[in-house]
Amino acid sequence: CYYRKKNIFIRNLNNIKQFFTDASTGSSNPSNQTYRPIVTLSFAIDHFIAKGLDPFYFHLNMFIIYIFQLVLMFFIIRKIIDMTSSHKWNIYITFFIVFLYGLHTVNAETINYISSRSDSYSTFFVLGGFFIYMYFPRIRKLHLYLIPVIIGILTKEQAVMFAPIFFFYLLIFEFDTDLSQILKKQSFEPLKKSFIKSLPSILVCGLLGLFVLKMQTSTYTPGGTSQFHYLITQPWVYLRYFLAFFFPVNLSADTDWVSFTNIFDERAIVGYVFILALIIIILKMSKEVRTRPVAFGLIWFILALLPTSSIIPLAEVTNDHRMFYPFVGLSLAIISYLRFLLLKFENKITGSTVFKSVIVIFCLLVLSAHAYGVRQRNKVWSSAETLWYDVTIKSPNNGRGLMNYGLTQMEKGNYDLALEYYNKALLITPYYP
Repeated sequence: CYYRKKNIFIRNLNNIKQFFTDASTGSSNPSNQTYRPIVTLSFAIDHFIAKGLDPFYFHLNMFIIYIFQLVLMFFIIRKIIDMTSSHKWNIYITFFIVFLYGLHTVNAETINYISSRSDSYSTFFVLGGFFIYMYFPRIRKLHLYLIPVIIGILTKEQAVMFAPIFFFYLLIFEFDTDLSQILKKQSFEPLKKSFIKSLPSILVCGLLGLFVLKMQTSTYTPGGTSQFHYLITQPWVYLRYFLAFFFPVNLSADTDWVSFTNIFDERAIVGYVFILALIIIILKMSKEVRTRPVAFGLIWFILALLPTSSIIPLAEVTNDHRMFYPFVGLSLAIISYLRFLLLKFENKITGSTVFKSVIVIFCLLVLSAHAYGVRQRNKVWSSAETLWYDVTIKSPNNGRGLMNYGLTQMEKGNYDLALEYYNKALLITPYYP
């Protein structure tokens, strides 16, 4: 955010054309100059409304988009659940999924971090594409559902994953495919139909993705080093993200994780097993119509993470705001499975006041716990000092975190304490520029 504040281009709306033609307008730091013109434009609009860099207006913008995203999620998830089995409980299940996602402690990271609006806005636009496709079938032939997707890709490259997610949506729900039979002859026809129907999205996302890469500045660098080391680490990162859905603890604005150097690292092996288990679960859940939202949600989770958790070595091995987009699918998957279990015991639940009370209390406790977690993360993000102090606790081997906390102490005149943290940072990352 420091480099966003120093960016002179966002201070004048007359630079709109330049936002779309010159990636260097995105940041004052050359290594961070990514081509995300919608994000830069949104900063310029916020700056214009605020008549300066008042963070209130920047946060207000993000919060409004977040509310609209949750509304889209409600209609999309309701449609998906109703397609698999109509039931009077569906609306309550949908509300719980949306509230759980909306109040999830992990998402506080993205909504607090102004620069991460690239994650929240691109997710919003991807959902916008699905919403238009689902609720306006008469205009599908015009492919207007791709308009928000295009805007999403110009917000952040991860939106290109709309295409493969859309392909699996068609395959599972519209063409009623059991993924466990995908290699058998009878699956060829639905595969072909899904591919043909999703081809416009594949072409648009693929070509626009290449365009975005071409528009990046020559000075931009993802920050990572070894593709292989980064790749073998990511299955373990996937597991970390998955567990964070249930136990959002030790969240850090800047982690100190590093890539594995050995393919046989115990953590790497656990990660491989986890990915294999996810695939097996997806195949199993796709067999029965009622559990297909579980399969689709897990596919969403896997695919949405691919841009940051595959072969492109980024500076940070893991980052909490990267969970925002994948958690849309994971929320659907986990709660849809719980719905499946509840329906098995429907008669017992409806016939017992105790069972119903326990379920309601459990749901309220889960939402309350996340609301409390969000409140705690908001406190951490309330100032540079609290944020970077939290990083030094959660990520003690992060030289940048130690240095930045030292800066906050130097600003307060606590020079001895600042020097202590500078020296710690110097030992860990002596060549950090």
